[in-house]
Formats: sequence, C-alpha cells, structure tokens
Amino acid sequence: MKIRGNKSLTLLAIFALCLSGCSLIPTEHLREPELFTGEDVPEYEFATVKKGNLIKEENVVCTYMSIDSQELSFDIAGEKYGGIYVQAGDEVKKGDLVAELDTAAEKQILEDLLSEKEHAEYMLSLLKEKRALTAERARLLYEAADVGEKIKRDTPEEVWNSFEPDIILLEDRIEELSNSVTAYEQRIEDCRLYADMDGTVTYVKEINSKSTSIAGARVVVISDLSTSLFKSYTTHKPLFTTGSRFTAEIDGRNYPVEVAEPDEFGIAAKENEVFFKIIGSAYGLTDGSKGTVKVVTESATNVLYVDSKAVNSYGDQMIVFYLDENNVRNYKTVKIGVTINGFTEISFGAHEGEEFIIG
Repeated sequence: MKIRGNKSLTLLAIFALCLSGCSLIPTEHLREPELFTGEDVPEYEFATVKKGNLIKEENVVCTYMSIDSQELSFDIAGEKYGGIYVQAGDEVKKGDLVAELDTAAEKQILEDLLSEKEHAEYMLSLLKEKRALTAERARLLYEAADVGEKIKRDTPEEVWNSFEPDIILLEDRIEELSNSVTAYEQRIEDCRLYADMDGTVTYVKEINSKSTSIAGARVVVISDLSTSLFKSYTTHKPLFTTGSRFTAEIDGRNYPVEVAEPDEFGIAAKENEVFFKIIGSAYGLTDGSKGTVKVVTESATNVLYVDSKAVNSYGDQMIVFYLDENNVRNYKTVKIGVTINGFTEISFGAHEGEEFIIG
C-alpha cells in the first residue's frame, strides 16, 4: 500500500529540530526537513501487521521400494505376443497365467505329434496283441505235432521273436515322438509367464499387434503391497518420529504414509535414512518411483508478523518506521522472533493492523 506524506512547513521545522537533538535515531535514516508541494510529496509503501501462523515447509525426496515384488520377463526374443491377461491393479494368485507369447504354430505341431504318438501307441498295442495270439497258436500246434512235423514248424519262441523288429521300430518311433512332445510342451511353457506369488499387479507392458518380445525386458510386475515402503535421505530425520503420519506425493497422487522402524522389515537403516510405511494401497507405484514428503521444519503459531522488508536493524536493536498522527515519518524499536518465507514475527512493539513503512 502506498500513501503520500502531507507535511506542513511548520511541522517540518519542528521535526528537524527534534531530530537534530535526538542521538537515538539511526543516522542512516535521518533526512533534512524538506517542503514538498504537489507531485513532489514522497510516496511510501506500507506493510500491515497481521496475526496468524508462520510455517516453513521443506520437500523431502522419497523413493518407492517394494519389499517383496516379482518382475516377470521372457527369455525369448523376437516373438509376437499371444496375450497379456492382467491389468495394473489386478489381484493374482501364485500359479496364475498372466502373459504368453504367440505359440499357435507350436501348439499345432504339438497336436500333430500327440496324434501321431497316440496312433503309434495304438499300432504297438495291436502288434503286441497279434504277437501274443500268434505265439499261443504256434505253441498249441507245436505241442500237437509229431516229431517229424515239429522239425518243420517254427517253435513258439521263434514265432514270438519274429515280431520283435517291428515292435522295436514302433517303440523307437514312440520314444522319438515323446521327446518331441516334451520339447514342444517345454517350448510353449517357456512362452508363458506365471505369477510366483500372491499379490497385486503394479505394472503391465503396453503392447500392440506388432509388438515382439525382448529377452529380459519386464512384462508384468507383481508386488506384495502390504510390505511397500518409501525411503528418504534427509538431515531432518529427528522430525520424523516413529508412527507420525505424512503424505507422499508422486506424479500428482497422494499416498498416506507412516514413519516406520526399518528393522520391522528386516532393513538396516543408514545414517539420516527415514522409512515410510504406506497406509492403504500402493497401486500405481513401481520400484524407483520418486516423490516428495512435506515436513514442517520451523513454525510460529498465533503470532504477529509483518513483511520482513519493513523491519530494519540498527546496532543491536530492531526498528520499524511508521507515519505518526501528524503524518510525519517516525520510528520505534520492536522485538522480533522467527523469519519465515519473507515474513518476520513481531514479539513486542506492534499490534495487529498497524502499518510500517517498507524500506
């Protein structure tokens, strides 16, 4: 606020005489009496004394860390995705299928192999059945034959063994097919991702119809949100007492947190490290996410305060300038407290609503 000083010649003369005899007035603020007329009258900018709270806050950087989480990725590169079956925020159980690569070709080959293997096993069973029946018939005929006829006939053992080459051939083929089936089943399993823990999906890779896999790149992250923490490094550690609550802000979202003892989670804290336990869900957070926690580092409540530019130092005293009832610039001493965010607490020498000259 700006106000013009309106001084008469008489008042200026009296004021000059008073000032010259007063050794308490700071010399740097002394002015020779001047007669101002019209637009030459000086303008002052004023600061009003107010009552309220002075609060200084600082942002402490914090980093999110989940104590128990699982990053799922494929070991195979260059394959198209078959599907991702979860979304961020979904609850999953251990063993749930969460994503897989496109295995349509492998599944078709596996189906053909299983069909061929089933047919080969069926043919083997028929051949073995035929061998048993043929060998039994040969035994009966052999036992009923006389000595001369026995010489001409195959023994039951020879009949049994005559089937062996074909049986071995089929058994080898079945073993070969079984190995191929196992290999393709494993190939399909390698293209699938399963949850290894109960938890909440906190990250899902964005894909489209042309997306292909990158070996080792995370696709889904599952976290146990009941054991999630924020970690901070701050010289204001004494202000964070165990159990006190704050708000962590990350990417525009607020998360209620509570100061926790690190040994509760099996963590050895370093000097000036503070840990915050999340109250509620940590949905939307991934390891390494950074945010801030506001903490009050200094405060004065229900006090009188004024713009710091209106408070001047003179020796070991603090003074303020004002316009008296005659519109004459005057000064007085005050006692001050804390200075926060450009405002200074006046602990003595002022009242609410009073106006002091800035500068």
